[in-house]
Amino acid sequence: MEHQHGGKYEELLTQCHLLGWKITKTAFWNMYIDYILISINGFKAPKILGYKNVEHLKQRLREYGAIFMKTEEAIELPEQIDNVVKVENTKEYKQFEKDRIATVDKLLVGDTSLTKLLYLRQLAGLYNKNKLHTLKDLIDSTEDRVIIFYNFNEERLNISRMIDKPLSIICGDMKDLTHYETKDNSVTLVQYQAGATGVNLQKANKVIYYSLPLSSELFEQSKKRIHRIRTKEQLHVLLLNYRKFNRRKNI
Repeated sequence: MEHQHGGKYEELLTQCHLLGWKITKTAFWNMYIDYILISINGFKAPKILGYKNVEHLKQRLREYGAIFMKTEEAIELPEQIDNVVKVENTKEYKQFEKDRIATVDKLLVGDTSLTKLLYLRQLAGLYNKNKLHTLKDLIDSTEDRVIIFYNFNEERLNISRMIDKPLSIICGDMKDLTHYETKDNSVTLVQYQAGATGVNLQKANKVIYYSLPLSSELFEQSKKRIHRIRTKEQLHVLLLNYRKFNRRKNI
């Protein structure tokens, strides 16, 4: 077991959590920090003697997308350009928002606050053909790699059917990045819960948010999947949303 000094590795715990590695503070310190407890004014406080298992720590961080650089190599992240692509509401969305009931390929009844929110989110993405057509136009307009974040399995199926480019998928049932790794014009569909954290998608410089998660943390984590260093290439982030956007509920 190697012991090293310097580095302030104890400060990396927050970065671990931002990258999606949910290691506890106790486990992190026991695994990587060489320390003793000393008494200061009657209180126990840790005194750091050095660090251990450093290479293992770096390997785990690399698995979650971290890139280690020498100080003189460090540069700023590329410019990020955010755009909201406006999509027309459907009449079903407007009807449901007003009356809590609408018919698509089935009857939707928002008889509770939770079901109302769920069906509004589905009407905003899953049941909106305007959004699907807009997405196809965006995909067809570029030959670059594109990352698409989505929520519902049915959204993935609808998007997959209309894409005629090499396709990769990250979802609860599968993780296939073959085309993402090998095809410059690939499209990668990423379900938030399965791929918003702990995945490195830095070969792409275009990301489209087909629908938004309820969790703002997942949304922020997803943006870190492709924001990268060592490139001057701009990062393009597109959010497909209604002209009437409810930011509080992310629909």
